[in-house]
Amino acid sequence: MSESSDKRSTKALIIDDSLTIRKAIVRALTRLGFEVQQARNGFEGLGLLKNNLYDLVLCDFLMPVMDGLDCVKQYRDWEVKHRPWFRQYIIGISAHATTNDVEIGLHIGMDDSYSKPLPLKLLKELSLSDRVIEQTKILDKRYSEKCLKHSAEPSRSDDTLNDDVSISSLSLTGNSSIPMCLIAEGSNSVRKALGKCVQLSGWRSAIVKDGEDALRLLKIRSYDAVFIDGLMPKMTGIDCIIQFREWEAQNRVAKQRHVYLISGSYSPKQHSIVPPGFDGALGKPVKMKELAQLLENVTKSRGQTQILAR
Repeated sequence: MSESSDKRSTKALIIDDSLTIRKAIVRALTRLGFEVQQARNGFEGLGLLKNNLYDLVLCDFLMPVMDGLDCVKQYRDWEVKHRPWFRQYIIGISAHATTNDVEIGLHIGMDDSYSKPLPLKLLKELSLSDRVIEQTKILDKRYSEKCLKHSAEPSRSDDTLNDDVSISSLSLTGNSSIPMCLIAEGSNSVRKALGKCVQLSGWRSAIVKDGEDALRLLKIRSYDAVFIDGLMPKMTGIDCIIQFREWEAQNRVAKQRHVYLISGSYSPKQHSIVPPGFDGALGKPVKMKELAQLLENVTKSRGQTQILAR
């Protein structure tokens, strides 16, 4: 499928948190003539999907930061508004997705799904499939029209196909192999203590001091764990999570897990009730040994996904 230098290169995107899987697929697709781009999680993949056009996209179901289901759902919602002339061909791939996950994936916008690992024979069949050939024809035509339109301008690469859209917070992804948490805490001393404990546990963190910033960051990406102070400036932690859960039900497929309330009035010995939307709570002052154990337990469950009820 390779083309001469004066023509558009056929492009593929692989979205997968496994470096081994990405390397294998990149090697195979390159042999088949594709120019391949990679994303380590759904958040990075969403940014690339919005900024590029591909002949073929392979997207893992279960990933940290943002899983494949949310990535595809958010992209399809964006695509309808910003790119109605082209439906990106997206295939879901997974070694662990359940039948229910696959059904939801097809419902929210995946065009097909296959189990990993993907043999070279399958990738070759996909590259020669009617759907990929159809995508290539559409993109080739688009590229030719762009070239004619800009023939009097300085030469441009395949970027002439791209929509001028970017995700300004893409840098939040970092290394997706390292767990990431959000800490929203009104007290400066408590924020520092939590941040230090998280760092010593091998985690990264995004730290804010009020509920409005917490809500904004919750909408940007998914976290391995979230710690929210009950009392904060601008918006309380409880109001923040109430608003987030309402937004989440309309805009995400996978539920944000491991959301913990930090409260001076919470006492596990008295069996205090955890407010709706939270998965647990920590009392104040936070016991760092207890927090470290919680982080260890969460780390062991990374990669699991809870699908929101529809």
